[in-house]
Amino acid sequence: MSTSIPPFDYSPSLQEYAIPEGDYLSQHQDAHIICTGAVVFNNEGKLLLVQRAKEEKAFPNAWEIPGGKMDDTDETILHAGARELREETGLTATRVVRKVTQFTFSDGWRNRPTKTWLKVLC
Repeated sequence: MSTSIPPFDYSPSLQEYAIPEGDYLSQHQDAHIICTGAVVFNNEGKLLLVQRAKEEKAFPNAWEIPGGKMDDTDETILHAGARELREETGLTATRVVRKVTQFTFSDGWRNRPTKTWLKVLC
């Protein structure tokens, strides 16, 4: 599947996320890794969820919004969310309206140094 993301509109309030991962992390040194999620509602107000694979190490078979870790090829954080939406659902983002939330969590497990993840949901 192509990772090329068509242009999409986004709210000016999301300018903070319209930058590459490295730029964002250099400005927010409390985070080490960025992941994204796409909160998508249809015209009836139903929320789109996808089911994680049973082989996943974390939360196998769980239902969640489409999303995942930024790739080196993602132009911006917003592009990462659009790419994840396309990869996981086949849907193409046409606009990003607002940030729903963001949170951080740490993964200091399996004898690895603790990393702080920032998850941005739009």
